Amino acid sequence: MIARELASKRVSPKGPVSGLRMLTYFINRGGKGLSASRRRSLERAKELLSERIHRDKSNRKKKAA
Repeated sequence: MIARELASKRVSPKGPVSGLRMLTYFINRGGKGLSASRRRSLERAKELLSERIHRDKSNRKKKAA
């Protein structure tokens, strides 16, 4: 759910890459105060966003070819 929201144009006008940067920034800056379960969910969202970015890039390459 976090990854979906951060990938949306409403939250991240430049798309999932921007959302991934925001999420990484938040984890790095607020990491000391995060509970273990919250950190796990944020790290999982980071993985999902990264997978989506790679999938979108490979789809664009296939369409261009």
